[in-house]
Amino acid sequence: MADKDISFLLALAQKADLHGTLASSTVQLAEELGVSQQTVSRKLQDLFDAGTIDKSITPNGVTITLTEKGKAQLRALYGELQQLFGKQLVLHGIVKDGFGEGKFYMSQEGYIKQFAGLLGFTPYHGTLNLAVDKYAAALFLSTKKQSYISGFQTKERTFGGLKCYPILIAKKTAGAVVVPDRTAHTLDTIELIAPIYLRDQLKLENGKEVVLS
Repeated sequence: MADKDISFLLALAQKADLHGTLASSTVQLAEELGVSQQTVSRKLQDLFDAGTIDKSITPNGVTITLTEKGKAQLRALYGELQQLFGKQLVLHGIVKDGFGEGKFYMSQEGYIKQFAGLLGFTPYHGTLNLAVDKYAAALFLSTKKQSYISGFQTKERTFGGLKCYPILIAKKTAGAVVVPDRTAHTLDTIELIAPIYLRDQLKLENGKEVVLS
């Protein structure tokens, strides 16, 4: 399998949580992955022909699942990367500005209680944004335990759910990567939460590299 094909397979695996089913459309996938709709359609067909995914057309788009052959190829890739980077896979990111919405969402009681129960800490009211390689991010997150934070409603509005992955920030601070179900970011930008104000406590400025493990 070509490098670009396995990178695409990896991105699909992350969106489908590896063992799940991805319900999407070629238009949506193109927007999220930063490629053309024609590229998505071609690559999906290539992976289907290679036997690494199953796909079916629905009235709303397409559903995709990884086959055992596809999962085996990702396991082989993971084994090679473990040998290359060591026993623990890490992700390098660059600090960047976000949209300024993290403080509002992380201050919602409906999220705070679930974070405390699932992650063991109450997050600081804000998120730290990192620019990352989206394929490296997908691989990194696929090796982490995933928890799901359910959406909820208040009198004013509805809040969506999100996935969270416990990680270690800069080799010393416990935190998590959060991936909202509804987000303006693709995986080339990830959001971190932690019990502390990361920019202040770790002296992080825009453009500084952060290592996640």
